[in-house]
Amino acid sequence: MIVDGGGTARQTGNRSATKRFKVSATQLRALKRELTAARFSSLKRTYRPAYTVADGITEVVTYKGRAVSVSTGAKVPKRLDRVLSRLARLMR
Repeated sequence: MIVDGGGTARQTGNRSATKRFKVSATQLRALKRELTAARFSSLKRTYRPAYTVADGITEVVTYKGRAVSVSTGAKVPKRLDRVLSRLARLMR
C-alpha cells in the first residue's frame, strides 16, 4: 500500500486488482504521528524471526527514503509495531 502526503492511497495485492481510496484527514494525521514516533532512522533495516515461518509474509515500510522490512514472526520495537498496526487498519 502506498499513501501519499495528501492521503491518496493505492493498495495492491498478488491476487487482486489495485484499489485506490482516500485516507481521511484524521487517519492521515494519526499515521504521520506514528511514523514520526517510530524514529525510522534509528530502526534496523530488517527484522526477521529466529526461524522462518511457513507461508509468512514480509512487509516493507518506506518513510522519508528509508525502507524497513519485517517478516512474519519477527520481534519488532513497539514503535514500529504501532506503524504496522496503523497501516493494517487502513487496508481495505
